Amino acid sequence: MRCDFCASEFDDSLAQCPVCGAPAKPGNVSEPVINAAAPAAPAAPAAPAGQSYASVYEQNAPEAQAPQFAPVAPAVNPVLVQTHFLLRDKLYLAICILFTASCIFSVAGEISGFPLLTVLASIFLWIGFSKGRNEVLDPKPIHWVGGVVFANKVIFYVVAVIMAVCGVLFAAMSNVFKSMTSGDFNDIIEKTDDPDVQEAIRAFERFSLDAELSQFMGYLGWILFAIFVITAILIFVITHFSIGNFHKLIKSDYESIVFNRVEIKKQRATFAWLIVFAVFAGISMLSNLSNGNFIMACASGCNTAGLIISAILVKKYLYDIQPAPDFQQMPIY
Repeated sequence: MRCDFCASEFDDSLAQCPVCGAPAKPGNVSEPVINAAAPAAPAAPAAPAGQSYASVYEQNAPEAQAPQFAPVAPAVNPVLVQTHFLLRDKLYLAICILFTASCIFSVAGEISGFPLLTVLASIFLWIGFSKGRNEVLDPKPIHWVGGVVFANKVIFYVVAVIMAVCGVLFAAMSNVFKSMTSGDFNDIIEKTDDPDVQEAIRAFERFSLDAELSQFMGYLGWILFAIFVITAILIFVITHFSIGNFHKLIKSDYESIVFNRVEIKKQRATFAWLIVFAVFAGISMLSNLSNGNFIMACASGCNTAGLIISAILVKKYLYDIQPAPDFQQMPIY
């Protein structure tokens, strides 16, 4: 039987659609309608001897003579329906295959160790596809993929903080390098009369630098400070507006299904960043090909195709989702 509201196929023995919960009924009527008014009840036959007219009427009048109304299915959450269609789309299957192949190529190419988060994301994508093909919309795999995206975001935030701390350390070291000149040590020795202090300063003086080298190291420290701090800011900003938007989209989709509301966030920003990442992945693929690294070129090529298809699915299913007028949305706190 095909559901009239979400077009899902399910067994004829079920009383309602397992995807959207709409009651099952024979046929494929596009809109629930109220049955026409029941025909007038036939006149009751003459009562035999010993029976009242009321008892005869109750025995002969069919139950269908009472007004009957077809059950009106509740308005279905459009996010649930669109997500179900997305998981059943053949392009989603292509994404699962491409990202799995990227994991295999990355492991074979020994790129920066074992890509644990990428492997977990691929597994969760396959679980979502399996449940979608089995007519079951389980939001847990969506939640798991969102967790992997959130973990990536936290990792990049930590990298940005480490870069900023390193920049501050370089700035502090620049002042130390500037003070490590022979003249500075001589000035300190002349200002003290304690022979023990003078001897300790002379012992440390062998680590002193000449004035030009000390000045160069001081400038170099400030240059490294600027490079590391600017890089940390760029990493933080790009992570916040790219991976952060990915996480907001996945989280809003999950919460819309679980809490029965329509509130998809950042779908347009996610679409744009997926295209940007696909461009950079394509550049990486060309670079690996020019360097003769065929395995990593294959991994980058799979990522490029997967990101482009992901952008297509986001635009196809998650753009401009509007609830039906009679959809009872739970309040958003």
